[in-house]
Amino acid sequence: MEEFRSLLPSDASAIAQHYNKNLEQVNPLWCGTGNSYSPEKVRLHSFTLSLRGKAITQVHTRNGEFISYFGGYIRGDTVTFKIGVINLDCDAPMDIWRKDAARLLQICLERGITKYKMSGSGEDGEFVSWIENEVGLKKGKGKNCWIGERSAIEKYVGGYMV
Repeated sequence: MEEFRSLLPSDASAIAQHYNKNLEQVNPLWCGTGNSYSPEKVRLHSFTLSLRGKAITQVHTRNGEFISYFGGYIRGDTVTFKIGVINLDCDAPMDIWRKDAARLLQICLERGITKYKMSGSGEDGEFVSWIENEVGLKKGKGKNCWIGERSAIEKYVGGYMV
């Protein structure tokens, strides 16, 4: 059974495990230059999202197994995503990334968000190509930051949410 829900403290171990597995990959799916995560660091990161704005998180599980996690915060009409983690043991993890991100971005569109930011601990990984070429966000002035407007997100989400 597929389930999408907000982050629970009990998710931290699986998120840390899969985040760290990505760091070990020759071709990481997302930032391969970050520091390793512990469950405590995942929980602390989640807490800091709520200090920056209204936290927005999405955990995807299938039959109780961790599939993906995306986390960020909303401040005014802007959403900033700070973390994305996929279970790399799943078939086609980048396809899961695309679809699960589209689902969360759709929720942001429904909430009236007009500005979108995504950041990471590095500029390596397949997700950079995804952000720039598929989602249509542009490299920002800040380090490891991409920004875009509602129209880019509507176009991206329209390709996945039917």
